[in-house]
Amino acid sequence: MSVPARCAYWWGNATTPLARLSRRAYDTLPGARVGWDSRSDAAGPTLSYGGVSDGVAHALAPMELWRHQSATDTEGPGVTGVERHGGRRVAPLRWARGADRGDLLLLGLYADEIPRMDLAHHVVAPLRVHYVVDLAATPEENMRRFGKKDRENLRRGLRRHDWRLEQASTAADFELFFGSMHVPTMARRHHGWVRSERRAVAEHALFGRGMLFFLCRGGERVAGVLCRLDGGTLVLRLAGVRDGDPQYYRAGAQMMLYHLVLEWAVMQGIGHAELSGSRPFVNEGLFAFKRRFRPRIVVPDNHFRDKRLVLVPRRDTPQVRDFLRNHPVMAMGERDGLDVLFPYDSRRPPRTDLTWACPGLVQAREVCLDDLLADLPPADASPPTRQPYVPWPTR
Repeated sequence: MSVPARCAYWWGNATTPLARLSRRAYDTLPGARVGWDSRSDAAGPTLSYGGVSDGVAHALAPMELWRHQSATDTEGPGVTGVERHGGRRVAPLRWARGADRGDLLLLGLYADEIPRMDLAHHVVAPLRVHYVVDLAATPEENMRRFGKKDRENLRRGLRRHDWRLEQASTAADFELFFGSMHVPTMARRHHGWVRSERRAVAEHALFGRGMLFFLCRGGERVAGVLCRLDGGTLVLRLAGVRDGDPQYYRAGAQMMLYHLVLEWAVMQGIGHAELSGSRPFVNEGLFAFKRRFRPRIVVPDNHFRDKRLVLVPRRDTPQVRDFLRNHPVMAMGERDGLDVLFPYDSRRPPRTDLTWACPGLVQAREVCLDDLLADLPPADASPPTRQPYVPWPTR
């Protein structure tokens, strides 16, 4: 195995105390944290992010996407007309208190740092959540975890498309998956804003120590997922469809692929499967998809375990109210587990159209925006000023 690739995977995924301590030591180095202001030509709140660098991809980028989609009434992944100003900061928390920050401030902090910020208006969520499926003893029992409609669709798909699962192991198989499925899917569906593993890490730390599955239709490989077995848990890490073509999603390929891989795990006597993770928002498509497998939602035990996303409204504007109402968040609960917060006001009813019930989510709470935004200045107070542009370094 490539030593650099193995180290990179350990750095991002290991769950040992040493790994977490190492990440925290790095995150507290001078200049390791960042501060960014984000403004859009489209309507929507101005955003600022400050804190650990992980939050740029896991918080700021998806919120820029949602802001763009809301303003343009589109579902596509492309984001245009966005300006980011900022970069690495020696004192990002002092920067975050600046009067010229955006209408909505996002902070990526360790949990024990939050009380020292003395924040008046804020919501605390995990920076990332993972989805763990407790597998049944038999494939028949595992099928019963799905709702009636999903069970019917899976059985219909097996008859109509002759779906088959194939396990692959050659270097050519990996090239086909990574180059013709995973990379095109990330590019087409997410336009590069979703983080993925580098090729060397995928090849040596996942493919070299895990397993690759293809979903075949009529003998043709149309989708794939790269997995790794960690202890008694099968981790579904990277996925994609042929050429990133949306026709395969419409045909139910992703749902069928995950179902057949979980069925394979059941037959191998594996007790748990992890469907990777997502941002802590119930409006996100990944949450809606993965919830269909009836997982437990957990805060991951890797370096994200103690990292939090803190949402701090700084101005009371219609755009801030719309944004908070449209994106209910999984907040840290007073008891074990997470609470789902549904913001509302007299003009904006809570998002009752979103189904949230899932193990690990303890309760739903409605939060009045009038209370959350009480005493905040209106839109015309302390308008943000422009700063010199510093490009975010690419990986």
